[in-house]
Amino acid sequence: MNKNPHLAYTSIVPEIKGKSSIRRVIILLHGYGSNMKDLASLSEYIEDDGNLYVSINAPIKLVDFGAQSFAWFEIGAIEDMEQRKYSVQKSTELILNTINHIINVFNTDSTPIVLAGFSQGGMMAMNIALTSDQKFDGVAALSSRLITTPSNKMNNLNFFISHGTKDNVIDISEGHNTRDLLEKYGHNVKYQEYDMGHEISADCLTDFTIWLKSIN
Repeated sequence: MNKNPHLAYTSIVPEIKGKSSIRRVIILLHGYGSNMKDLASLSEYIEDDGNLYVSINAPIKLVDFGAQSFAWFEIGAIEDMEQRKYSVQKSTELILNTINHIINVFNTDSTPIVLAGFSQGGMMAMNIALTSDQKFDGVAALSSRLITTPSNKMNNLNFFISHGTKDNVIDISEGHNTRDLLEKYGHNVKYQEYDMGHEISADCLTDFTIWLKSIN
């Protein structure tokens, strides 16, 4: 039995001669009710060469949402703090196991890692960056919110936070709160707002790419 099980994932390897030439690893975490294929397509729109994109599949299967719908934690668990805490911790452990697996498979132990997520995936990305010992060169949370209160233990992380002014799933106020709390605890935050709903726009991807290049 594998003591460190990892999650399913799909990878997009840059067109280079050797694995050692991978310049950056970008880990993608999808939103609630989606799957690993959803964010994998973003690699086509990010104009930044040499990136290894790895989109990870969440562990919880949502039966009522369709065959390919998954979650990092049940939305209902938000009302049950103990259950939510357990689900978040379990998913965090599995994501970190998967990242370690990816590092071993692609021989990228000294390669910068950026953790990015949409909606619930963004919640997990920020939670992992703020609570684990894994080093990340950058963290992006798109149309998301904090589920972890930052602490003084970890600061000076690079964050890209984006939100739509017309988001009717996670209100824009959550984006403001996320930005303000991260800045309060000493993190480097690039915050962007867009005239959009609960989504990732072309302008958002352009700004995300600019931010990626800025944290080299």
